[in-house]
Amino acid sequence: MATSLSAQLSRIAVKSSNPLDLKAHRTAHSQSLLFPELVAASQDFESLFQICYEGFLELRQIDGRYASFAHNLFSEGSKSQDRRQMTKAENEELDLVIEAFLCLVSSRLSLRPAIKSVEWLIRRFQIHEHNTISTVLAFLPFHELSIFVSLLNILPKSTSIPLKFLHPYIESRANPSRDAIVHAIGKNGGFFAAINSFVLHMCHAGFASSTYLSFWATVIARAVAEMVDRSQSGRKEIQLQQEEETLRRLLPLLDEGLTMKNYPDMRITCYMLLTILSSKYRLNTQVQDALMEAIISNWTKDTTHAALICFAVLTRNRDQTTLSSRVFESIMGVQTINDDLSVLKLSYDVNRFVLGLTQSCLEQIVRGKHVNKASFVRYVLMNNLLHREYAIEAVASLIVSLLQIQQSSEPRIESLEELRGILHDMSVSERSHELLLATLREKKINAESIEAQIQTVIIPHMQPSGSSLTPGTTNKLSHQSADEFSDALKNIPIHTTQETSFLVDLNSNLFTSLYHAFSISAMSPKLLEKFMALPVLQKESITLNPTLLSFFVRVWGSVSSDTLKSSAIQCLVDVIKADKAVADLQILYIYLIYGLCDLNSAIRALTADLVMVLTAQYEMLSEAESHPPKYLAVDNNFYGTASPNMSLFCLSGDESARLLKTLLVPHLEECRADASYLLPHLLRVLSEGHMDNSSVSLPKAFRKDVLQFLVTQTVATPLFDVKKRLLPFVSHIRIKGIASGSKHVLPLLMELEGQDDPTYQKYLGCRVLPQDEYTALLLGTISAKDKDSLTLLNRIIDTKQSSWPTQIQYQAYQRIREIWHTLKIDSKLMISETLVHAAFPLSEQDSVAILAFEVLHDLSLPAQALIMMLDDLPPLSALGEDSQRPPKRRRTQQRHSDGVIPDDQPSSIMQQLTSILEIVESAPEGCSPLLLTPLFGILSELTKHKQQERDGLQYNLQLTLSCIRIVLAHISSQVASFDKASIRADLVVDCLRISPMPQVQNVALLALTDLAIVVPEMLVHTVMPIFTFISTGTLRQTDDYSQHVIDRTIESVIPPLVLSFQKQRGNIVVNASELLLSFVAAFEHMPSHRRLGLFESLIDQLGPSSFLPAISAMMLDKYPADQRVEDFLVQLALHYSASIIMEMVDSYIDLVFDTLDVKHPKTKQLFSYTEERSLQQISSDLLNLIPVLFGSSQIEAKINQGLAKGQNSPDTAVIRMHHTSALGKTMNMFVHCKGKNRIRRACERANRSLLGFLPTEDLFNVVQQLLQRTGADVQRQALQALDRRLQTADDGGNGTANAAIAFLFHLVAVTRNSNDLDCQSSAMMCAIQVVKRYGKTNIGEVRTATQAMISVNPETTKLSTQRWAFFAGAVDVLGEEFVSMFTSIMPIAETELEASISSLSRDVELHNAVYSFLGAVLDSVPWLISGRYLDKLLNLSYESSVAYVSSLCLTTRRRVLDLLALNLDTHESLAGLSRTWDSAMMKDPREHLLIFKATIQNAKKASVVKESSLLAELLLRIFDLRRFRLSATSERRSTESEIDKHESYSIEIGLKIVEKLNDSVFRPIFSEISDWPMAIPIVGIQNGPRIARQITFFKFSHRFFDTFKSIVTSYATFIIPPAVNILESSPTSTLEQRRLTKSVLKTLHSCFEHDQDEFWQSPSHIPALLPPLIRLIPQSKELQELLPTIVALAERTSAPDQHKTLNAGILAHFRSEDARTRLAAVELQIAITTAMGDEWLALLSEMLPFIAEALEDSDEDVEMEVRAWRRKIEEILGEDITEMLQ
Repeated sequence: MATSLSAQLSRIAVKSSNPLDLKAHRTAHSQSLLFPELVAASQDFESLFQICYEGFLELRQIDGRYASFAHNLFSEGSKSQDRRQMTKAENEELDLVIEAFLCLVSSRLSLRPAIKSVEWLIRRFQIHEHNTISTVLAFLPFHELSIFVSLLNILPKSTSIPLKFLHPYIESRANPSRDAIVHAIGKNGGFFAAINSFVLHMCHAGFASSTYLSFWATVIARAVAEMVDRSQSGRKEIQLQQEEETLRRLLPLLDEGLTMKNYPDMRITCYMLLTILSSKYRLNTQVQDALMEAIISNWTKDTTHAALICFAVLTRNRDQTTLSSRVFESIMGVQTINDDLSVLKLSYDVNRFVLGLTQSCLEQIVRGKHVNKASFVRYVLMNNLLHREYAIEAVASLIVSLLQIQQSSEPRIESLEELRGILHDMSVSERSHELLLATLREKKINAESIEAQIQTVIIPHMQPSGSSLTPGTTNKLSHQSADEFSDALKNIPIHTTQETSFLVDLNSNLFTSLYHAFSISAMSPKLLEKFMALPVLQKESITLNPTLLSFFVRVWGSVSSDTLKSSAIQCLVDVIKADKAVADLQILYIYLIYGLCDLNSAIRALTADLVMVLTAQYEMLSEAESHPPKYLAVDNNFYGTASPNMSLFCLSGDESARLLKTLLVPHLEECRADASYLLPHLLRVLSEGHMDNSSVSLPKAFRKDVLQFLVTQTVATPLFDVKKRLLPFVSHIRIKGIASGSKHVLPLLMELEGQDDPTYQKYLGCRVLPQDEYTALLLGTISAKDKDSLTLLNRIIDTKQSSWPTQIQYQAYQRIREIWHTLKIDSKLMISETLVHAAFPLSEQDSVAILAFEVLHDLSLPAQALIMMLDDLPPLSALGEDSQRPPKRRRTQQRHSDGVIPDDQPSSIMQQLTSILEIVESAPEGCSPLLLTPLFGILSELTKHKQQERDGLQYNLQLTLSCIRIVLAHISSQVASFDKASIRADLVVDCLRISPMPQVQNVALLALTDLAIVVPEMLVHTVMPIFTFISTGTLRQTDDYSQHVIDRTIESVIPPLVLSFQKQRGNIVVNASELLLSFVAAFEHMPSHRRLGLFESLIDQLGPSSFLPAISAMMLDKYPADQRVEDFLVQLALHYSASIIMEMVDSYIDLVFDTLDVKHPKTKQLFSYTEERSLQQISSDLLNLIPVLFGSSQIEAKINQGLAKGQNSPDTAVIRMHHTSALGKTMNMFVHCKGKNRIRRACERANRSLLGFLPTEDLFNVVQQLLQRTGADVQRQALQALDRRLQTADDGGNGTANAAIAFLFHLVAVTRNSNDLDCQSSAMMCAIQVVKRYGKTNIGEVRTATQAMISVNPETTKLSTQRWAFFAGAVDVLGEEFVSMFTSIMPIAETELEASISSLSRDVELHNAVYSFLGAVLDSVPWLISGRYLDKLLNLSYESSVAYVSSLCLTTRRRVLDLLALNLDTHESLAGLSRTWDSAMMKDPREHLLIFKATIQNAKKASVVKESSLLAELLLRIFDLRRFRLSATSERRSTESEIDKHESYSIEIGLKIVEKLNDSVFRPIFSEISDWPMAIPIVGIQNGPRIARQITFFKFSHRFFDTFKSIVTSYATFIIPPAVNILESSPTSTLEQRRLTKSVLKTLHSCFEHDQDEFWQSPSHIPALLPPLIRLIPQSKELQELLPTIVALAERTSAPDQHKTLNAGILAHFRSEDARTRLAAVELQIAITTAMGDEWLALLSEMLPFIAEALEDSDEDVEMEVRAWRRKIEEILGEDITEMLQ
């Protein structure tokens, strides 16, 4: 249990932060991208924000989208935001904003401004800790830059799992490689999900950039490839699991990424990922279909190429080749699909994809859909878009599709003809011929059987042009064609009596057989001749029997190939030429016009030839006048039974010939060249009657006959292609005053009236007409200028009065859309009324009603139509009848009455009202003031039912108001006249009041703003409820639209309201109090980022001079303890100029004065008086705004800018005037509010702020005026303000300096004459600052002020302290001018310093102040401190060091003493130290030693040499410190640690002296020092003083030899005698003796160690030392320094005899009775042997007996050490010494 609890507490501790852990907070604050850690830790948020905000402003200039973050992340309020103090919800909201900013800035993190902006988020919001993943992801594209390493350095140590791959790079502070990132994405599922989520979030927010998407695409593609490769390892079951896991991770990304329509890069990346998946995995058909549909969901022109590549890869392994209908339709909707596939073929394998498209296209054509897409199949097969094996599959599918269409119960002729044409074109194409033969061969298709079934030739019997067939091959093909032709003739009868014209029955089997035979014979003249001679065609009687002519006309006008069409026209030319009978063949005229407009130039040329043949026939006809002409159309029943509503019209012979000669023949050449020439020409000629380039005009009668002829012929022909080309042409012909073509076409439509959909389908099927195209063609003939046409169109859409096929109605609605803009107003009204009746009641099941409504919604209806629609609405009173009847009556009526309103009628009325209002709203062109009356009537009815919860009531209110707004906008923009009585502003206000929906409220507010523009006088009496509502509703909304509504309301409604306030009696602010209170009350509910803009807009409209102070006062009164309000008011004031701000402050203080009088009318209405809030509370709360305003650096800068404009600037004059007025008022308030402490304190703060912002020069003048007042309180406030300014302000210019020096006299006067101690203190502080800042500009005035200040007698210690600060400043300014006053001031300084040290009146501040003054003297005129003054200063310093332990006193005193050592003459300083040494020794020598050391350090070498005798004396005195401090006569006996500390410092001083002396000077001194200990005689047995000196000497000697090393080895001559003496005389008998011996040994060791001059090689030096050292071996445990010293000695001497002596002495101890002595001797031998090696073992022979004895020593420790020594010897010698020992 305890373990679990501990673990839980540990986890909580890790996630928690201690608010009192300041070190942790400083560490967190020092984490920075831009600054070093120490610099970052010293920055405050104010300065940091300025740096970062500059970067943010630069980003805003680059991209305006950053502006949205100026109100949150980079607002002034962000400086005080602390995540630790925020709630969880607030932190979550902040995280959303931060992540949005990181998404936007992620593409610019290589720029300095972006780094600055992110720096603020890191330092203020710790995004690297709280938003770690988002931060790293934002920087990830720049992982190779140094800034990424900086980011890694500040990341928390325990990063989340998605970022664990960064741990090695965080530790090594290195940039991660691109490969590492790719590997992490592929392996780390969390990181994969994180980066994808970040990118998707970026795209949804609209912040994605090409930079980031490009980086993401690169790494994600590589990572997915790795994932896919990795999933394909292992057993089959494991592979399947891994593949499913990979798909599970990828599919959500693909599903969401493919919907990003606005980011082509994102979609292309998803295509790339799909390509990787489909190339590696075998996806099932369902998954592939889903992925394909996702691809087409939002693809654009920019992503088409990439999407097609993806389709090609997806279909490569697809089981089913055909595509889903949705995918197919979308792909075929690409206009450039043919070219795109041709381009893709060059680089990718698109065979299976194109085959799938082809087969899907054929499937759709078989079903009768997308027949026009047959051109795609033609393109694929004719342009080698497929490889051979895939092309064979496509051709086979084509043949199968033809068979399916042919064998269906109702074959679709259009589809059949299209596919036949493709197959025929392939058969006659040299390039595709081989493919067709290969298909038949490989698929084992019987060509003859297929041809018989599909009635077309698939094996061409022709020799292609340019072929290289041999004569034998040609004969063989001709023979095959003849056989096929013979087979085809078998199905053709010799005669027929049922079919005389093939234009009567389009499903004729005989025509099919003839067409098959004709297609075979078309390319063979011999076969064609045989075909023409068939008896069934009756070639000899073409004028009597239309069989032959109708056959060729049908082939010509059908969807046959261009080759067959050309052959048919040529046959007609040949037949008519050969026919000797004279006939009027006008039946062919419409086909002539049709052919002359064909896109194929060859067909147009053949048609022109036919025209010339017919023209020649008419010439023959005119010559044979005796023979009556034959009219085929009438006599031979060319079309069979004509339309019941129209009979065929025939031209007379002259008119027929004239048509050819005047309308066609002259323009044949133009027709040959341009297919689009003829129809516009004929339209113009027949409509206007004028010929081109001729004055000849065609008679109206002739044109009328031609028009009627063309119309009836076009209507009569059953060939749809002919109708499609000519019907729009004839319908647009209008002969003014006679007739129009559209009128003649109407019978075609009228015969369809009354038909239902099945009947209409049957009608079209019999005539082989495509439904959609034919219906659109018929309705397209309706003209907007023909009344009968419009009447018929109106009848078609009137579903209540007539019945029409649904398709006709749909096309009629479409036609209305097309011609609406050309209709006259009466026609629009007629059709609008019909549409309304057709649309309502609106039902989801009635598709025609829905379409009628959509048309109404889309049309631009005139105002009369809109008014009619509104007037025809059912009475809205029915909405409330059911609810108004008593319950019992209602039940009774429901049971017994048939006339009661149905339950669904109110909802039906409401639905109709909604629809009509939506139509009115969408018809801005129909806006008219006349609409106001019905609209306000509707609004009145709707507001009556406000208590009912009807569906759509609120929405209808919104729609009605929106319509009213549209009309009002039209009135204001067009300055249109209208009836003002129709406007009901009160109804709009009611909507605002009763509706709970923000949408209705917003529209109502906007409507009121429009009313304020149009009829402002009507709004004045109803406006106040608006703002009462706004304060409780709309102002609290957070959306942008509500903000727009409020702005519009304020801009439009406030101006007339202000005019009304001005007309009222009394104060305008009081009159507007209700309005102001509305906004003030809503403040806390407003969105924070909206408040400032709303109040700025409000005050701008009301007038800032009067209402800015009132708003400010009311805000503080309403929210007295809200810091946000104060910050808000500062920002609000910044919106205005400096003069307005100062005027506002002046007026604001007036309002505060008014609060002091409870009876004042303003306070009663503007402020809240309660028993809980006293008068003092209100007034003081209001006064708190003044320091807040002027405490803002921005406001202060703005006012100073206004003052800087100069005396002549009007703004400057206004600012000064209002400032003087405001300051006077606050001073008076302070004086008059005696006893009201709270108000007086507030007044003081206000006065300080009013004084604090003035320029320094002006502040001196103002304070001088205030000092003339008698009130000490006022003087004190003024002086304190001046003091604060002088401490913080810049020095300013000459004007400021002159004003300051002139004011110095007044300050001294206050100091001398004032009775108020606080005034004196403030004046003294000001004088200090003036002297410090401006004293050097006028030294004379400063000298006078200083002399005056000497006579001042301070009454308090504080004043004394301040006076010494003044004196210190005066010394710095006066320099040598201060000499004359020094003798007067120095005694006072000594007295007060001595008093401050006294235990009775110890005063730290006074102590430090005097020292500061002394430091100033030493810094400026140091030579004044000498002799008596120096001795006194040193003695007082010694006393101070004993009296004070405060670090501040120590620092101040040390600084002065350092100046003394630095600036004072060396001799004077050393002499002073010498004179005061005894005193220092009696108290505390620390200060003396510090000064001594500093003096030596600062002195030059020459000065030190010059004072060597004095230095030697002082050095001996400080070396005697140990003896003195241990003596019984010392007042304060020191501990050993204190003595060691002082002694070490003394030795340091001695070494500093040595550094600056040469050998000739120092050697005598060192000799003197070495003899110095012996100068003390030994009294009895007390040799302690001598030992103390000897300890100090040898400690110094040790440091001396250790510091200067071999340079001073010769000085060892002075230490040998005393050392030998000490070592020989009881070296360890006492503690002091043992300490001394150790010092001697250390000194000797140092001397031995650094000997490089062979000093110790001299025979005279070693012998004296060896015996005493050897004798000390038994005491080596007490003297640990002994053995190293002997070893060093042995190393430094090379004399064998000395080695022998030393060895013998050591070996002698081997036979000591004391085991410890023996052990010490052995250890010494081991040490020497180790150090000297072979050189020492030269004495081995002497050692062996002793070793042998010691190996059998009774002491185990000795024996073990001897054995160790033996091993060491053997190791050095390299041989065993056993034999030697024996």
